[in-house]
Formats: sequence, structure tokens, C-alpha cells
Amino acid sequence: MPVVDCRGLACPQPVITTKQALDQLKDGELLVIVDNASSCNNVERFVRSQGCSVDIKESGPDFYIHINKATGKGEEEKIQPDEKGKKVVVYINSQLLGGGDEALGSFLMKAFLKPS
Repeated sequence: MPVVDCRGLACPQPVITTKQALDQLKDGELLVIVDNASSCNNVERFVRSQGCSVDIKESGPDFYIHINKATGKGEEEKIQPDEKGKKVVVYINSQLLGGGDEALGSFLMKAFLKPS
């Protein structure tokens, strides 16, 4: 199982590093280690948004985030258009997704808008 040690990294770096590791992982397990609750929560939210299951263990100051990525998981949850070629308009009135850390909000918005 690959291990990604993000201790000592400030947000949004643990989320970015986790995303890079998940992109390289076809399926299976990944362990991410962070050293603060904020990073743990952000990584957990991101990983769940990617359709992965998560189990978190706390040991001292560290959080061990066990991620399970299954191939094809989440595919059935994607919204299918009712008609082929149907146009959709989305209005976004912010450069950021969510509130709080601007760098994380910018990263999350880019990931949200990235075509799959």
C-alpha cells in the first residue's frame, strides 16, 4: 500500500499531494498521514468527493487516513443528460469553492471545473 506522508505541510498541500497520489493509483489502498485536524478534514472531504471510502485513525498528533479506491466506483452516480447535446449553463459568482483558505478554494474550484 502506498504511503503519502504530509506531516508538516500546510493546506492545501496535503489535498494536492493526495490528489496526485490518487491519480496515479488505479485502484486499491492508499495511506495518507497528516499532523493536524484541518488537513485531515480537508483530505477526507476531497477523497470522499472522488468516490473513495475513508477510515481515519488518530495516534498522538497524527491522523492516519486509510483510503480505498475501487475501479468504477462512483461512475453510476454521475448525472446522465436526458437528451444528447442538451446545453447547460452554469453561473459561478466566485473564483473560489467554499470559504476559508483562498489557495484551497482556488484548487478546489479548478478541480470542480476540470472536465472528466
